[in-house]
Amino acid sequence: MGRNWRNKVSLIQRVKIAWDEPLAKHTMFRVGGVVSCIIYPETFEAAIETLKVLNRYRVRYFVLGKGSNLLVADQLPEMAAISLDLGARHFDVWEFGKEARLRVGAGVSISRLIRECMSGGFSGLEFLVGIPGSVGGAVVMNAGTSRGEISRVLKKVTVVSAEGKMELEKEDLDFSYRKSCLPQGSIVWDAVFRVGKDEKKEIKKKVIKILKERKKRQPALLGTAGSVFKNPPGDYAGRLIEEAGLKGKVLGGARISPKHANWIVTSQGARARDVYGLMKLVRERVKDKFGIELEPEVKLIGFD
Repeated sequence: MGRNWRNKVSLIQRVKIAWDEPLAKHTMFRVGGVVSCIIYPETFEAAIETLKVLNRYRVRYFVLGKGSNLLVADQLPEMAAISLDLGARHFDVWEFGKEARLRVGAGVSISRLIRECMSGGFSGLEFLVGIPGSVGGAVVMNAGTSRGEISRVLKKVTVVSAEGKMELEKEDLDFSYRKSCLPQGSIVWDAVFRVGKDEKKEIKKKVIKILKERKKRQPALLGTAGSVFKNPPGDYAGRLIEEAGLKGKVLGGARISPKHANWIVTSQGARARDVYGLMKLVRERVKDKFGIELEPEVKLIGFD
């Protein structure tokens, strides 16, 4: 790889770069080591050029998003993070009578998406209320709740790669539970959603109702990435973890939430190894007790 890649990245037009950046302040777990750089492309052309340079020099990279679905190791190899917070923040609307299409940048937060829908009278995305993260991350992991998944309202996705820009229909992504199949090496730039129209007050009532329900059963979104494990077929990861006697279990600065066993929360001084250690313990105990292999929902960066 060599360190010449840093010089080449610095020469890319229309990008901002934060070198040697601690990721603890960019992830919702509030843990993580120092990454070689965070690259902020301001246009899709800059994103394409960024991917070209990183691929040419064989630099490992990942998309940071809002840091809501990531557990980043305390010590990282040389690698880059890509953030779409500066470039992919557009929100475009086309209305067709009682329906509308929303083209939303991957860097737009889910909370902003919901606010825009409430102010514009766009219905159909209320089930995403309270889910942390960005539109891009939500598409990649087919985010959702018991009320629905993002693939249900998605129409098409624009992705960028070292080869260029490409628009894909929903059917091209082969969505399944908490999973999509993007082309190798590509990242989501924006997504088009099919939504309905409704009275703003009715949409607001739905949003408030869902938020109240989430607050009753889930911890506050501080020092946590939300659900840690995917639900196995026909069951709930939270139930299995609780039945395994791990609810409230503490390791260092991390704790399995006493409120929802499929959430791990961190306190000041926590390390990524604390969260990772609890995840390993959960998988071992659940496998021993129920014979079920829990699959992580959070993405692990920098772990062997």
